[in-house]
Amino acid sequence: MRNKILMGVSLLALLGSTSQSMAQTATSGGLEDVVVTAQRIRQNLEDVPISVSSFDSAQLEQLQIKGTADISRLVPNMFGTNNVGTGSANVYYLRGMGQTESFPTFDPQVGTYVDDIYIGRQSANNFGLFDVDQLQVLRGPQGTLFGRNSTGGAVVVSLAKPTDAFGGYVEGGYGAYNREFGEASVNLPASHEILTKTSVYGIRDDGYVDDVATATRLNAHNDYGVRESVRLVPASMDNVIWDLSADYIHSGFNAEQNSPANGKRVSYSGYGDVSAPVAVVGGASILADIQNIIKQPIGNLANGEDLRAWGAMSNLEIGLPGGKLNVITGYRGQNQIGAADFPFPAVSGSLVPYDNNELGQFGIALNSQVNQYSQELKWTGSLGDKVDYTAGVFYLYEENTSRYLETLTIPIAPLTVLGLELSSPEDFHNNTDSKAAYTQFDYKADEHLTVTLGARFTDENKTYRVHALGPNGFDSADVLAAGHPTSLTTDQLTPHLSLQYRFDPQLMVYGSATRGFQGGGWNSLTAAALTVTAFTPETVWTYETGARFESSDHRLRLNGDFFYNDIHNYQLVTLGPGQGNFVTENAADLITYGAEADLTYKPIDNLTLSGTLGLQNGYYTNPSATTQTQRTACLSGVSADCGQGIVSPDGGLAPPEYLPPVSATLAALYVWKFDHYDLLTSAGAQFQGRDHVDTSGVHDGLSGSHALLDLGATLKLNDQRISITAECQNCLNSNYEAAYLFVKYYNTPGLWDIKVRYDF
Repeated sequence: MRNKILMGVSLLALLGSTSQSMAQTATSGGLEDVVVTAQRIRQNLEDVPISVSSFDSAQLEQLQIKGTADISRLVPNMFGTNNVGTGSANVYYLRGMGQTESFPTFDPQVGTYVDDIYIGRQSANNFGLFDVDQLQVLRGPQGTLFGRNSTGGAVVVSLAKPTDAFGGYVEGGYGAYNREFGEASVNLPASHEILTKTSVYGIRDDGYVDDVATATRLNAHNDYGVRESVRLVPASMDNVIWDLSADYIHSGFNAEQNSPANGKRVSYSGYGDVSAPVAVVGGASILADIQNIIKQPIGNLANGEDLRAWGAMSNLEIGLPGGKLNVITGYRGQNQIGAADFPFPAVSGSLVPYDNNELGQFGIALNSQVNQYSQELKWTGSLGDKVDYTAGVFYLYEENTSRYLETLTIPIAPLTVLGLELSSPEDFHNNTDSKAAYTQFDYKADEHLTVTLGARFTDENKTYRVHALGPNGFDSADVLAAGHPTSLTTDQLTPHLSLQYRFDPQLMVYGSATRGFQGGGWNSLTAAALTVTAFTPETVWTYETGARFESSDHRLRLNGDFFYNDIHNYQLVTLGPGQGNFVTENAADLITYGAEADLTYKPIDNLTLSGTLGLQNGYYTNPSATTQTQRTACLSGVSADCGQGIVSPDGGLAPPEYLPPVSATLAALYVWKFDHYDLLTSAGAQFQGRDHVDTSGVHDGLSGSHALLDLGATLKLNDQRISITAECQNCLNSNYEAAYLFVKYYNTPGLWDIKVRYDF
């Protein structure tokens, strides 16, 4: 594999920082400039020494990026999928760094920001991209300007703002699995000083999974949302712009286990409103506990999830002598309930349709509430002609409350199973209080050389408490008695240094060193106080070098980078040796390295070609004492310690998960011009090499290499108001393993739709 990386390095020797701008809308002349906010100010992407993939609203439409779950298909060295059993949550891995756990005592390693407001919970980072102005993916730690929990990178979404002209669009369509969907947005200015925009969307389908046990359909969508935005531009204060918005989103999608069979996807999940032909010993009391947690009969939720999220944002921008002040205030809230059944053949036997009782095999019931408030003051300005700077202070407070229960059924006779509560129902509470101050300076030494220096200091405090809801549970006193802390405090400095040199208007090269950190937390997915272990913050230093090139006629853009990540105390959620319990710890240090490149070429006005390439590799170092003890036991013949955690079946350290050695994309957009209409045709292909989708390196957790094909065609009448689109995603219905938890979880199957849009 290292030879492959070296081969890729030789191919990319003239490239540098990946700055992707896929499939530009074809216009007369060359490629359009791409403006990004990767450094918290508006800049031409070709002048930014950060690895950025950027997509505007037209590109999102053309490339079929309908929600945040689709992003990774177009970003080099990025892997993304729904979290198992939690459809509202996306698992993101950038350059081998990510987090597979959505429970609120864990933080994500790839942060999500919407209009500069941080979304702290992975359980709400999968949402529809409706009426979006721009989407950016920043690769590598963003610890200076974006802060904590961005060790892998950040997903940055900018929503479309109200304008001073009446207008909008309405769109509706029909697709695979009886999918019905629609969205609409309207600008309705009340005056030249008060601009408003209302946006709505909805999706409903039957689901793409046949549940053999309950004769129901799983993984169905029942999603909708509304957003109201206001922009105030007072005539008496032409230096003031005040953006306000509020939103509400509902998600009913659940990512349950399914397997390809006879051209369909099938599951054997047991949760459901059915008359159980299998007798469940002790099932009545367990069912009562589940229903008490989710606050409804389990049949009403079945094997599913119900997430309701809401929020409000205020960004007051004031232009002042010498700079600009932004006062950014955000609030996010959510309520999530779910009942998920995870096939557990290690105890329950192979996947067969006996699992048709209300309790499932290995089941989880969850009810959680989140409230998050953030406040930021950001100042941007200049010191003469040589220095531009950004500085600010940031505060975040978050409260999480979760009720949680694990259950298991074990066959004890052909028509009888034993129901067990692996954990007594528990009530968890954890809070985060985070304060930070940051600054970054760009010093223009001369017309060629720019030096960037920045740093952020973060003071973070977390608290944890637990209360048993049943007689066999544990509480905070038990956790303390077991020797585990219920509060965590850390102070972290995350600096950034980069040098960029522009040889001429066409070529810029740069090098950088950046530090980032992810907060600590608690291993709460456990049945005993003894295993509620605390884990410390994860830190990373990333070293990167690269270049950007754009031809003088602006028809060719070629960019790339090389990176090296040195990660300490990497946080991993794994399965404990010889058991089904989840364990999160600082399992080891991690090294990842690789290269990324992208090309955009517009040979003629009507044709745009683009492609990306990602190469990466990695390995664990300095395993924790727990991991070393497990390795010793495995090598001594204790089979239960082999192929668990990050210990491979042969007793070595397993390959890092979600680190495909090769990923590549190709896309083409051609506009056919006719007398009365235009026809926009698009084609996209993605390839990913085989990689491990679990931590332990077992054979079943190896996902094979795969290729996907997307196609689309849009007919636009000459007035450009009416358009009709036919498209397919994963058109050849390729199947590949996206996760492994007891059994394999597969990707979303092929989808198609036809839609009509009217712009007014």
